[in-house]
Amino acid sequence: MQQNGLASAPFLRCFTWRAERDGGATYRESGAGEADKCLYLELDLLPDSYASLNEYVWNQGRDFLTIDNYYPCRRPDDHEGILEKLIEFVRAFKRAAVAHLVAHDMGFVCGDHYINNVYIDTKPVPSDMLKATEILAAIRTATSPTTTPWEALSVVLIDLANMFLMDDDLHTQNHPREPVARVPCRKDAQDAAAQLPTHTQFHAAPEQIILHVHYLMEDKDATSGIGHPSVRSARKLHRTLKKQRLIEGSSRREADVLIGQLTPVFGLGLALSNAIGGRMWQTALARREGDARTATASSRW
Repeated sequence: MQQNGLASAPFLRCFTWRAERDGGATYRESGAGEADKCLYLELDLLPDSYASLNEYVWNQGRDFLTIDNYYPCRRPDDHEGILEKLIEFVRAFKRAAVAHLVAHDMGFVCGDHYINNVYIDTKPVPSDMLKATEILAAIRTATSPTTTPWEALSVVLIDLANMFLMDDDLHTQNHPREPVARVPCRKDAQDAAAQLPTHTQFHAAPEQIILHVHYLMEDKDATSGIGHPSVRSARKLHRTLKKQRLIEGSSRREADVLIGQLTPVFGLGLALSNAIGGRMWQTALARREGDARTATASSRW
């Protein structure tokens, strides 16, 4: 990312920031609440033509079920309408995938940027006619941040706190040439490492989920005991990721999870599966879990 108004795809221009709590910025939860010191970023505003992938695909009728219902193929122009929607659908996910690849080049894994925190320009842009490899090559060979500004990419990743910072010297045995992020399972260790694992509910890779359920294996008060289904599931997931060499550490308490490029591949794959199937997993799973509030909210996604 860049400061002083320079752009760096796929992020917004950053004008100023403070990474220390004594930087002068304060945050108030409510009008009558006490102001707390906080960190802050001053970023550029998105143009009105941008929409989240969630809104662009689901709210604007580009998921496959909506396309199928809207174009019953009874009129000659239905075929053209279907083709137009499908082209827009493919281009939207291509932009999202390119954004993740560029962020990976910059040392970030964006773990909560599959439907809500990825924004695309709803207008057609010249880069839509290029292959993803051609777009990446242009960005990687840019001589300055302004040579290929984020406007040319026409996709933006927001919510910067929800990204993992990779270590160039850290690699997994399965992918020795790909850098990864090391994220501790313990909350206090996460804070010390400046890694904030988060994701959209029911919408994450297994290595992200273990970071949120790992406490079940250690906290006896969290469930009714070691035989509780949640505990068994957490232990099984831990063993599976350990075999896949995505978890390191001599004990479960001191374990670290390795987050890499395959994590957003899984996340975007979920988004694609939802859009092609015509329903969001959040809705079905939330209803099965009895979470009426999440089911109601996710039905709008």
